[in-house]
Order: sequence, then C-alpha cells, then structure tokens
Amino acid sequence: MLTDAGRLPRLRVINPEAASLAEVVSASPREGEWLFWWSWAGPIVEVAYPDRAAECVGRVLAVAAPDTV
Repeated sequence: MLTDAGRLPRLRVINPEAASLAEVVSASPREGEWLFWWSWAGPIVEVAYPDRAAECVGRVLAVAAPDTV
C-alpha cells in the first residue's frame, strides 16, 4: 500500500509472472459514491464490490496467451 501525506491510500498491484504488468489502484468518491479507480483516472467499480474490482484488475494485468497460428 502507498500512503503519502495529503493523498488517499493507494494499492500497487503487480503480476508476479510479469512484473512489468503493474497498476496503482485507489479509492475516492464521485458524486457521493466511493469507487475504485485506475491510475489513469478511469473508474473501475464501486467499493462495495471488491471482488469485481479484483477480477477486473486481474484481467487487465493478465499475461496474454501466445497466438497459436
């Protein structure tokens, strides 16, 4: 977890199979509702659904299967 003065806590997520696949996820409110957010300021899902957020982050950080052509 990343905690800097004056900033909301954030979580750095790293794929252990490919360390270059990493993301920083934060949580902050939008229009009265708390959401998980990507580092590029895109919303992931409401904080009431951490399992959905984990699945989404897992898909984004997954190692792509090699093409079999």
